[in-house]
Amino acid sequence: MFNQKLHNQKGMATIEFAALLSIALLMVFVIVDFGSLIQAQAVVTNVTREGGSLASRDLKNGPDLIALLEASSSPLNFDLNPERYKLYIAKIDAGVSTQTPDPTCTFQEGGTLVGVGIDDPTVSPTCDLTQSLYDLLKFDDTNQASPISQLTVVKVYYVHEPITPMEAFFKTGGNTVMNFDFYDARLDPKVIGKDFVNDSILIASKAVF
Repeated sequence: MFNQKLHNQKGMATIEFAALLSIALLMVFVIVDFGSLIQAQAVVTNVTREGGSLASRDLKNGPDLIALLEASSSPLNFDLNPERYKLYIAKIDAGVSTQTPDPTCTFQEGGTLVGVGIDDPTVSPTCDLTQSLYDLLKFDDTNQASPISQLTVVKVYYVHEPITPMEAFFKTGGNTVMNFDFYDARLDPKVIGKDFVNDSILIASKAVF
């Protein structure tokens, strides 16, 4: 009976150790993955602001600007992973006369990422500005000028993958309960919700200058 009791205690100790180890691993995964997610968000935000600053001051434009922003995206390395990011730069010039009162938009793009959650500003009637900002760029007959001469909008999207199997802890019946599955419309546009990049999350940033 003593041996059986000792055996039961060892069994309970093993179970408790396994449970504690699982919790400890989960905590490590959460710390590591959310740390990498925060870093990725910081890089995307920095690229957005830098792009807006350079474009609004006409310091760089065209392919040179896209290349510079790709080079500044370390450690995400946009230039090596164009399929994982999309960048839009919109320059909106004010209307210049009563005959052409509406603002005009020109766009630059970088990266090849497409999918659910990515808004293409090239199809926006207000060039991706809010209506109030867009109206400030319209030609004013009274003042014979627009209140603002130009605005620049920069949007950056990036698909971030966790570096640990953290999401496996949150799977129920094979489906994730977190927003860690990015759907790419190129794979199968008829199957909404189908994964293209498993266990990933879409990061986005926008800046107006």
